This record gives sequence, structure tokens and C-alpha cells, in this order.
Amino acid sequence: MFHNIWESVENTSMKINSFGFKIFLLSLVLGALTACTKVKEPATLRIVSLPFISNAPFFIGIEEGYFEEQGFTVELVAVDRTSQAIPALEQGEVHAVGGLVSTGTINAIVRGANIKAVADKGYIVSTGCNSSALFASKEFVNAHPSKKPEDLKGAEISIVPASMTGYWVEILLKQGNLTLDDIKDFRNSHPEKFELMQEGTIDLVTTDEPWLTRMIQANYGEIWVSYGDLVPDISYSFVWFGPTFLEDDRDLGNRFMVAYLKSVNQYNQGKTDRNLEILEKYLELDRDLLTAACWPAVRNDGSINPDGVLGFEEWALENELIDGKLSVEQFWDPSFIENAAKEISFSE
Repeated sequence: MFHNIWESVENTSMKINSFGFKIFLLSLVLGALTACTKVKEPATLRIVSLPFISNAPFFIGIEEGYFEEQGFTVELVAVDRTSQAIPALEQGEVHAVGGLVSTGTINAIVRGANIKAVADKGYIVSTGCNSSALFASKEFVNAHPSKKPEDLKGAEISIVPASMTGYWVEILLKQGNLTLDDIKDFRNSHPEKFELMQEGTIDLVTTDEPWLTRMIQANYGEIWVSYGDLVPDISYSFVWFGPTFLEDDRDLGNRFMVAYLKSVNQYNQGKTDRNLEILEKYLELDRDLLTAACWPAVRNDGSINPDGVLGFEEWALENELIDGKLSVEQFWDPSFIENAAKEISFSE
């Protein structure tokens, strides 16, 4: 059969210019390959997403069709805390998680879970506005106008001590020869923190946007210290992949990353009408609040500064919060952003 086909091709080639015929065949082959590369096998993508501004790239990717371009139908999975999503990620029940590095995540990887950070989802800027801070009530600021670290001794602070923010606050406390043992800590959700500030029944809270701007606008107090002054330029929030994308189907992971980084690039265009429209829809926040809030910084190319994670590990190990330390290679896989860079021209 193939002999007959080729014989027919040869007979045809005798009737037209040989060089032209080769160009003709080449164009057919390239056309077929191009058509094949445009076809994306459909897949359902389950992303764990909390209602924070830092998750805007997920929302943008859905609304602008970046995930759809890659063949994905997206399901957003709501949880109370990122740590709750790690078992689901490890078991393949969800495909990607956006959130902070935690002691639970580190311990899961130390114990053998195939989970890795694959892209930046938030870093602390050294200049400009900061989306995360330690916020103090008016009463506490009035009593301690100099805002010295040693003034925090005995303060009532809403904080999760065994967390990245706990690590940051202890960096501040050590400047006043204090530790987390020298404060009274309370674990509250962001809405509860807002209510406590409203009632004036707590001294300080660790918080981020949009709650930070809400408290400032309500005149509940002021920023005691911005985390940009404590840990500038470190990465603290990541996109995490589990075995589904790391092992079972890396092509799906690569496709996700192309869509995600396209979304990040649009997010980094700032508070455009379109971006505000999308965040209004998904966060159900007033446009004036979104315009006033400081949007978390995310690197366009998805790269990270791992120093913050390494410092957090040292601190967590000293405080017996983790079973062991991870190398950069154990928690970070840059291959997905490197692959995406071949398809995307990143804006500055």
C-alpha cells in the first residue's frame, strides 16, 4: 500500500518542479504539526483558592480565558486555610494550591510527600506599599508612640505563632530582646481580627489586604511595622503542585503554568478597569476598597527568592516545629516556569 502511495507521489513529482514539490510537502507537514500543537486535550483543573487579592491571577485566568486556551475547565475549591489543602494536593484530589509556606507543608515534604512550590504567588517588596503588616490599635499606639520593639512585651497580639508571620514577628521582637513567649497570642480569622479592632479589645493583629486597608480606613489604628521593613524581597507565598502535575502528567502542569503566568502579567498591569472588574466579581469587594488596597507583589516570570523559606526553616527547627530542613531543590521546582518562558514574553 505504502509503495503504491509513494509511487503516486513520484509520478506527481515528475509533473511539477521537484524543488517546488518539496516545499509543498514541507508546508503540509508544518501545517499538520501546527494544527496538532494548537489542540489541547480537555481537562478539569481543581485549584484551591482563598478569597484574597493575591489569588487574583487565578480569577483573571478564568475570566480572560487563559486556562481555557490550555484546555482547562477550572473548579475553584474553597478552604479555610492553605494547610487544609495539602493532604488533598498530595492525594491528587486538587491539582494546584496557592498559599503560604507552612510548617505543615514542610513536614509533609520531609516525610515523603511529593509536593513542591513551582511559582511565585507573593513576595515582600522593599519599597512602595506593603500588603502585609503588624497593625496596632489606636490605644496601643497612644500608649507606645515611639513604637519600639521592647514596647511589645506583654502585648495581646492576634497571631499564629507557628507560622511564617510568627517567624517575622519574632524577628521584630528580638530587636527588643524579646521572643514570642513575651506576648499573649490569640489565633483569630481575619474577620474576627477586624471585629476585635473595632471593639478595641486587642492590641495588635497580623493582617494583610484587604483587611489592612479596611482597618486603616475605619481609623482603628495604624501600621506598627510593615513586613517590608523586616524581611524585604523574600518570597512567602507560592503556587504548589502535587504528584498529579509533578509525576503523572507534567504536560498538564506546563499548560497550567503558561495560563497562570499570562494571568500574572495581566495582574501586574495594576488596577485597570478590567482587573478591578474581575476582582470585584470574585472577592465581592467594593471597587473603592480594591483601588485603595495595596495589591501583593508577584513576580512576572514566577521566579522566587528562597531566602525567606530557608530562614523560616531554621527558625522552625530551632523551635521544634518541623521534623527536618529542606534544601531549595526539595521544595522548589523551577522547570515549569522555565518551560512557560519559552511561550511567554514577560513585561517589565
